[in-house]
Amino acid sequence: MPADEAVGLWEAYLAQYPNTMFRKQIADIMEALMDRLYDNAITGGPGALDALDAEVDLMPGLLLENINPRSRFQAGFEWGFPEYLNLMVDYEHALKRDFSVHAGIRHRYSGWNIEPGVRWAMIKSTKSQTLLTFLGDLHFNTNPAFIGIRPQFAFGQRIGESIDLQLLAGVDLEFPSAGPDLRILGGGHVGYRMSSTVGLFVETRFEAKNFNWDGGAFSFNTLTFGMRFFPAAKSDGSTPVQASFGGTVPHSSRYWRFHEGSFMAQTNIWMD
Repeated sequence: MPADEAVGLWEAYLAQYPNTMFRKQIADIMEALMDRLYDNAITGGPGALDALDAEVDLMPGLLLENINPRSRFQAGFEWGFPEYLNLMVDYEHALKRDFSVHAGIRHRYSGWNIEPGVRWAMIKSTKSQTLLTFLGDLHFNTNPAFIGIRPQFAFGQRIGESIDLQLLAGVDLEFPSAGPDLRILGGGHVGYRMSSTVGLFVETRFEAKNFNWDGGAFSFNTLTFGMRFFPAAKSDGSTPVQASFGGTVPHSSRYWRFHEGSFMAQTNIWMD
């Protein structure tokens, strides 16, 4: 609810329960709400924040790309059985509210990749909590050495105060020595915030190629699920630090089988 209405409700609560054992916590919440009122004052000032500049605080995926242009550092790993290890480090910098550049290193199914790219949010609405984003990435596979182009489109939506939804789809056009190779990519992510500090998520990712193969396309599709923690959650609901832990299992595959299951951990730190 708006900050002024929330302050009024807390004042009414304290008037009815003046001896509550949570008085200190309520006082801190009210102080943060008053700061929001002043920051968003119509008169502006050094701390004023225009609604058009407010962020969409959408939870990111683990195996899916980040779809929200923001300044962010990401690090994580995926340890798969019997012998698969994916390490990921990525830094993203927002040049504008709706446009960012990033660069990172990640071990994908084809090998270690150096991955620069851009994120452009064609729609980024704080009012409706909606994102429609174009993701344009290059990736340089190191062993074997080749270059790839990975354009994707993504949709993100915050539903209420606790559910985040993401959908991605795109292609990965690779240029190895054997000739061009086209992969179809995509997936979805649903996150649920149980409280200001703890959440749950489930995510699916699909990848396929060789569609003209007599026995059917090569594919490897996974399901990831786990818990997400917000150790630095602010009183206004924003979460500048998120830590996620989960497991991944292949739910269908054909000719590809990169692992039998994996454990994942990832942290994201936003700097805007």
